Amino acid sequence: MSLYENTVSIDRLQNSDRKKGRCLLYVPLEENACISLRESAIPLQAGDCLLLQPDTPHTLAAQPGELLCISFSPEFLLQSFLPLVSGCPLLMRFFSDCLRRTKAVPYLHFARREDDIRPLLLSMEKEYADAALYREEILLCDLAGLMMRLARGSWVHAVVAADTDNRFQEIVAYLLKNYRLATLETTARHFNYHPNSIAALIQRETGSTFSHLLRSIRLKQAAFLLTQSPLSVEEVALRCGYAHLGHFYKIFKETYGVTPKAYALGRHVNAR
Repeated sequence: MSLYENTVSIDRLQNSDRKKGRCLLYVPLEENACISLRESAIPLQAGDCLLLQPDTPHTLAAQPGELLCISFSPEFLLQSFLPLVSGCPLLMRFFSDCLRRTKAVPYLHFARREDDIRPLLLSMEKEYADAALYREEILLCDLAGLMMRLARGSWVHAVVAADTDNRFQEIVAYLLKNYRLATLETTARHFNYHPNSIAALIQRETGSTFSHLLRSIRLKQAAFLLTQSPLSVEEVALRCGYAHLGHFYKIFKETYGVTPKAYALGRHVNAR
């Protein structure tokens, strides 16, 4: 079994119970639909998109087979979406919430205007059904592009909790671009903060340390490069900020349960 199996799945099922722990993107293709959350009902016109945080309770009202559902693993947000959406504050906040397992922004409703994304969605659905070589890679690229098209061409409706800290979003965006050489001190200097203030902010927002957040970003990027690039394990380690290969092997195996080499081979064997 691939370590990347079902990174992205696409179907028209009405029951989302089997999508625990995954982000959900719903799109009614030709008929209007309605998705009810705990405190509100969200009407969707054909071509609208509703993006839900993982495990957000909801019920669906749509014609059978008419509501397309794309689900994807939050583990791939760092390498697939966050670097791209860092310039869009609302998307950045939404996906950062996925990283932190909070729901300050429980959903984003993209009301279609000029840019009809349904042809892209149908192309993605066909790619998923064909299950051809490099399906996962193509779907990840398409999904990242879809997010940017939504941010560019739609009116966005969202409920945002008042206590969300924008500074945390900015710190995450900074680390996503500078993870190779970033330290607590250089990050604090960039934001003109004392290192203790940065550390306290991250502890409050994530429940863990700056080092843990940085390591998570580095390792997820390493996992991405191991399976999506021709780089050797040594090159990946250096590119992700690990000068000592032995240390990289140790913490990678602690996190993913296999060595970096086995992780890469597990994906590449599955792709054949």
